[in-house]
Amino acid sequence: MSRFKYSSDELDMNKVLKMNQDASQAMLADNDISQTRSSANSNIESSLELLRSLGKDKDITKMSVDIAAQEKDRRLEHRPILESWEEIVTQANLHEPNEVVLEDIMSEEEIQSAFAELDSIEELFSKKTSIINKTDLMFLAIATALQVTKSLVFPYMAEKFDYGKSFDPSERLAHNDKSIETAHKEANDKFRDKRIEKHGTGHWINILYQTVPYDITKGSKDLGINMGGKYHRMYTLGHDPILGWIFSTANILTDCITFNNFHTKEFQESIP
Repeated sequence: MSRFKYSSDELDMNKVLKMNQDASQAMLADNDISQTRSSANSNIESSLELLRSLGKDKDITKMSVDIAAQEKDRRLEHRPILESWEEIVTQANLHEPNEVVLEDIMSEEEIQSAFAELDSIEELFSKKTSIINKTDLMFLAIATALQVTKSLVFPYMAEKFDYGKSFDPSERLAHNDKSIETAHKEANDKFRDKRIEKHGTGHWINILYQTVPYDITKGSKDLGINMGGKYHRMYTLGHDPILGWIFSTANILTDCITFNNFHTKEFQESIP
């Protein structure tokens, strides 16, 4: 009785592995094959000893290098017959009609070694991604899932509950209304006048007060992109629920705009 649970596909794979394992062990136990291999190895070693006695060490080294180089690009002289997976599974079922579990293929020591290697890989992954334990990874996965779910479900919920239909669109200013542009310019001028010295790209004052690059719309028509108030979130990766984690921060720090085609433009008061 195995301590592991298997799907039907995994049970098929176990049988194929068992069949291949039995075939390999049969070849190792075959006396004729063993004697042939031993005789070939003996003849090769005898030939090498003869060449060394004749002072051909450099030739042996060169020959070994040439053979190794040829192995990389050598074409198969006898190509294997490619069978479908279904055909291989049928052969495995004929070879082993009973159910095959992991314990039939691997020893307990091999199973424990495999789990130890898995733990080592997971630990290395955690260090590389700065996720040091399963709890952190669980919270990250849940947060990502919630964000994606929100983005997918919100349009349907908004339509069902008539979200946004209670206000009069005619009373709302257009995204490029002159009064908005004027207020924006005055705010930027005020910020500029308060600066004691000019700060470079990515300075904390700019990050806090300057309009983020991926929200800029001026000049976008020249690129053939509709960055209007209703649409700019569709075309900038800074607003993507997942990729935005990376691109929004990178765009703010570098004063660039990255579009959904992964093209990046430097922001200098407007899209160039």
